[in-house]
Amino acid sequence: MFKKTKLHAAISLVIQSMAMTALFFIFWAQKKSIARAFLAVAAIEGSAAAYLLYKIKKEKEETFDPGDVLDEDALNLDIDEGDITSCLSRVDEDNATPKSKVEIPKEDVVSDAEFDTGV
Repeated sequence: MFKKTKLHAAISLVIQSMAMTALFFIFWAQKKSIARAFLAVAAIEGSAAAYLLYKIKKEKEETFDPGDVLDEDALNLDIDEGDITSCLSRVDEDNATPKSKVEIPKEDVVSDAEFDTGV
């Protein structure tokens, strides 16, 4: 049976079971003999819905494994705040200085001629 089909069937059985229970109380108040039949059908539908929901939950637990997504180090949540700050403040010395250093002139007045010639 498909996974979504099980869920839809379980939900419909729960709703039908609730409707049959309501009909049981209506017919029971009117002293009708069919009331017990509605109660029996409601109990059967409710137990079938509970079984399907249990199977769905069991399948989800079996298929999900946190070890598939995370490695052993990621599952260990024993983290010290010092570890985080030291990782953030660490600078790689090779990448600290750019490979090509360009000097930018800091003049207050720039002439239009410098922009035109590309100096």
